Amino acid sequence: MTTLIKDTSGRTSKGSVAILCSNSRLQLRFNYGGKRHYLSLGLPDTKVNRKAAELKVQIIERDIAYGEVDLTLQKYKPQNSLGAVSLEGLEPDLRDLWEKWVDYRKPQLEAKTLEWFSTMGNHIHRMPVYTLDQSHQIRDWIVANIAADMGKRLLTRINACCKWALKTGLIAQNPFEGMAAEIKLTKAQNTDHFEIDPFAREEQEAIINAFETHRYHKIYAPLVRFLFLTGCRPSEALGLKWRHVDDDKILFKEAVVYANGKPTAKGSTKTGKDRFFPINKTLGAFLDSIKLENAKSEDLLFNIDGKPMNYNLFWRAWHGRKSGKKRYVGVVTNLAEQGQIKRYRHPYQCRHTFITQCLEAGVPIPQVAKWVGNSPTIIMQHYAGILSSVQVPEF
Repeated sequence: MTTLIKDTSGRTSKGSVAILCSNSRLQLRFNYGGKRHYLSLGLPDTKVNRKAAELKVQIIERDIAYGEVDLTLQKYKPQNSLGAVSLEGLEPDLRDLWEKWVDYRKPQLEAKTLEWFSTMGNHIHRMPVYTLDQSHQIRDWIVANIAADMGKRLLTRINACCKWALKTGLIAQNPFEGMAAEIKLTKAQNTDHFEIDPFAREEQEAIINAFETHRYHKIYAPLVRFLFLTGCRPSEALGLKWRHVDDDKILFKEAVVYANGKPTAKGSTKTGKDRFFPINKTLGAFLDSIKLENAKSEDLLFNIDGKPMNYNLFWRAWHGRKSGKKRYVGVVTNLAEQGQIKRYRHPYQCRHTFITQCLEAGVPIPQVAKWVGNSPTIIMQHYAGILSSVQVPEF
């Protein structure tokens, strides 16, 4: 746990140095050269040591003012005359590093990503060991206690955290380098929605039909069909209002993401760029079928009692969930278990399915990229396997 003891300006702004207490040890934090720097003093949090920390603050603030900061931080570290301090314990543990890294990344992250980081942080705080010299025990605990795909992602983020800590001088080495790559996922375990694994057309129809006929989850059927028809991102579909729909095109301009269980409206798509999507006969008929006679321009296309549709609940309907010892099987999970589709796949594969079908139909790559909000380069990189199946024309 990190606690702010003193900040000469009320916040760590340019020219000021904050004194922190982390795991009963004193640290300094300041901004310089566009980066945030941490200095572990290695001193217990006592009145005497706080005075020593304040002297260090004065030195650093003077160097900041004159542009003479020692970026190695060696100048500001306690000398041996301050007392014998063993090297063990000078380095912050993984819990402390994670808090610092998330704090550093926070201004750059969306609410949904911060929610994921919070979940990962909870896993870290559950670990029985957390010092960096116990990295292999940490890895073994992750493998034994966390699902393989989540465990791999957690180790990937821990490695990124420690890379940052190494670069900023908080630690001497990164013991987690390469550990995530050691976790091999089977096809069934890999729920990464970035892997291209499109549904066949008969699988697509089976999924739509299963939602349409489901007693509890049929409310999500229009959303599922729309994702297959447009290849848009789920967050973009959830942000669509009727004012975004014309007779011949849809404007993807806004998005809705969920963080801490609450919808957060974004004034832009994931890429920050607006885009138009043409309405063909099939899509036009679908939109007509879901539009209420009294629909207003500000009404969401996909809503429940006028409120934004909750993606987390949609995910549960698609995938399933556990509650205690009871297991609730999701619609698509059930189709996979019953053999009606080849295997389970993430909802994001609706997008990959649309892109794949467009490429197979011979739609030019720049046009597909324009429709789905990607660059032609990304389409080429990620769908090279699909493109390789296209036959050379006869001349």
